[in-house]
Amino acid sequence: MRIPSRTEQQKTVARAKCGNLYLKNQGISWVLDDESYFTLSHSTINGNDIFYSSNSAKTLASVKYTPVKKFEPKLLVWVCVSKKGISATIFRQSGMAVNKTVYKGFIKDGVLPFINQHHSDSNYKFWPDLASSHYATEVVEYYRAQKIKFVEKCENSANVPEVRAIEDFW
Repeated sequence: MRIPSRTEQQKTVARAKCGNLYLKNQGISWVLDDESYFTLSHSTINGNDIFYSSNSAKTLASVKYTPVKKFEPKLLVWVCVSKKGISATIFRQSGMAVNKTVYKGFIKDGVLPFINQHHSDSNYKFWPDLASSHYATEVVEYYRAQKIKFVEKCENSANVPEVRAIEDFW
């Protein structure tokens, strides 16, 4: 598994914050979410995308050269998981940056229904990553208004994809 390169201080802080989360939240279900962008042309999929020719001078330009767009269309895909299941997948059109408005929509349309369906016993904690949109004031106020139990920003450790299982999902 690839993990970020960290300084000793970053390792110490991450270890302490993750340890505190573990000790304070034993026996609960972690609810994790993540989003990813996918190209529509499969250009990021490695494969046999080269050509072979015994005489490249006689090979047609349409075979030798593949035009690519500078900003290829993408699809934004969001999902939420816990040990109790997986949410409905939310798709957004290309060009949608994950800002506070988009992310609040993911909470409203994805996290809340998922929690209501799978965690009605309230034995859960929602663990967003540290993206700025996930802790925007408007989003945090929405968590609180909807009574979503979540990891506060000051408790959340940066750069620990190895402890957030959803980071392997994509």
